Amino acid sequence: MGAKKIYAADVIPEKLELAEKMGADQVIDVTKADLHETMMKATNGDGIARICEISGHAPTLAKCLKYLRKGGKLGLVGLPKSAVTFDDPLPDLIFKSLEIHSVHGRKIFHTWEQCEKLIESGRVKPEMTVSHRIPMSDFKTAYDALLSGRACKIIMNPQA
Repeated sequence: MGAKKIYAADVIPEKLELAEKMGADQVIDVTKADLHETMMKATNGDGIARICEISGHAPTLAKCLKYLRKGGKLGLVGLPKSAVTFDDPLPDLIFKSLEIHSVHGRKIFHTWEQCEKLIESGRVKPEMTVSHRIPMSDFKTAYDALLSGRACKIIMNPQA
């Protein structure tokens, strides 16, 4: 579970800042830089070994196969709101020997165990992802924060 370099890409400055705080080696604001060009330059043209796509942004997901190097793996976590259309994915899948993985019930307990070990070791600090702590009585503020895309994790306190 050791990556040589961790890259994080987003359009929201707060999420890029969080990624940097959590240890990303390089953050890319895709409103200011071409992600494919940046990734190819950062990897000397080889491409990325592993991508964990968590945004569910359909256009980004459709491009992920192009960003991967030979033997690369794509992990799918984010669920797109719209259909994802890949532009002729078979050449990338076949000639680059790519693998696509998703999260599903059969492996979820194994995933939890891995996460637990990472948290216990201190390598992952989930509390850093809490962007808002809001009283349950202020549900609208929490909902607005969620819809804005700027919230990461929201804790709603029923006692406050």
